[in-house]
Amino acid sequence: MINTKLISKFRKKFKSGDVCIGAWMQIPSTDIAEILSKKKFDWIALDLEHGNFNRETLTDIIRVISLSNIIPLVRVSNSSSEEIKNALDSGAYGVILPMIKSSNELKSILKKCKWPPNGDRGVAYFRGNSWGSKFNEYKSFAKKPIIIPMVETKEFVNDLKNIDNSLIDALFIGPYDLSASLGVFGKFNSTRYRNSLKTIIKTCKNLSIPSGIHIVQPSNKDLKKTINNGFQFIAYSLDTVIFDKYYTFN
Repeated sequence: MINTKLISKFRKKFKSGDVCIGAWMQIPSTDIAEILSKKKFDWIALDLEHGNFNRETLTDIIRVISLSNIIPLVRVSNSSSEEIKNALDSGAYGVILPMIKSSNELKSILKKCKWPPNGDRGVAYFRGNSWGSKFNEYKSFAKKPIIIPMVETKEFVNDLKNIDNSLIDALFIGPYDLSASLGVFGKFNSTRYRNSLKTIIKTCKNLSIPSGIHIVQPSNKDLKKTINNGFQFIAYSLDTVIFDKYYTFN
């Protein structure tokens, strides 16, 4: 069942200007989820776009995260109705939406995330509402789950000012895809990429929307710098990178 108090706490941290730091999972392992849940993360995202999750492992891992009083989020592989429905039905508290191109596209996608009358997501019994036993309690959540669009295209950067800030919780930068869209793939020190970050941060402040970014390579120095730059929603590396980085020998 959805912990609405935890969601409320999450949103209050944004409003007060605090930072929400999360973990990122690509490996479909309940053990890894349990280990990460022992850390002081605010949320853990399961990556359906580039990870290896299926419907069964997704549900099991969401259950582990939820029982640890940490917010389970799902980065869907695409913004289809089926993909979003499956993530939320499995018990995710919200979705991270990749590859958005415009504010109009986002407005259309948001309807897929919410129950009527706010949207057109299918209504049924499923794990997220305890197979119907918490149906009435779930109705309130289903009107406004956590929704975090990703800023990964130059087109969306240019259209951010037209977003309805009441409909989303934060905006989240995917650094590799954004740099690729800007024609400077992986060149995070390039003027074009840095100027784009400044535009995103400034627009988010003007709209009172928390901005977020993924720190792919784990670095406390980069984490502190990212926080100082004003980002509030931060994914701190990911399981596959940490495994590869630290499990080495000569």
